[in-house]
Amino acid sequence: MKKHIVILSMMLLGFIATAQQQEANTVHVIGKAEIEVAPDLFDFNVGFTYTTESMESSIKELNKAMDEMIHAITSNTKIESDSLKTVRFNTYVNDNRYNKNKTTTYTASQSLKLTIAHDQKEIVKLLNLITSTNVNINLNTNSYISKSAQLAAEEELINRAFDHARYQANLLSKAGQFKTGRVRSVNYTQGVSFNAQAPRTFQVSEMKASADMSFGDFNVEKQKISKQIDVTYYIYRN
Repeated sequence: MKKHIVILSMMLLGFIATAQQQEANTVHVIGKAEIEVAPDLFDFNVGFTYTTESMESSIKELNKAMDEMIHAITSNTKIESDSLKTVRFNTYVNDNRYNKNKTTTYTASQSLKLTIAHDQKEIVKLLNLITSTNVNINLNTNSYISKSAQLAAEEELINRAFDHARYQANLLSKAGQFKTGRVRSVNYTQGVSFNAQAPRTFQVSEMKASADMSFGDFNVEKQKISKQIDVTYYIYRN
């Protein structure tokens, strides 16, 4: 039994020695990269809610307002009607049959959703157009970075981080008078993740639009995204 333990200990020592020898013939560097990414998409979510004394009239008022909004957008812009999506249709009864001071009413609601490229002039133009319809709405907007833009940014970050790692390894090789060989291992951290931009909400009720109406700055600040890559290279003596 002791013989087996001795043999096993010798094997482990040999493995450790080999690992240390291999590590001694490598150089480890950390490549870092950071880029700024601007939002490339902008969402409009226009909510309509109508309450009347009958469900039929509430739905009728709702459809009328939505048709008016769709017509205003499609006839004054290059946006096609199929780019406007209707979402979250809902109806409910405000039951007041046990309250003699109130009448039972019926509510119908639905939202109109539109996504466009994040362009300040187009955003403000559409905001003015939407408010000029004089339809009672609840308007929610959101700036964000598309999935394709995120993937492109990730690829650029990794390339830059690798370039930075190789640059550092080459500097070390010149100073230490050795050659940098192929990559032995790579490890990386995700760094700063993409964040959703702050949404904005507008309560619009018969608001008159004007050419100089201010809706805030829709040139949202760029997001700083970073990545770190740990790279180990084999090295050789000159």
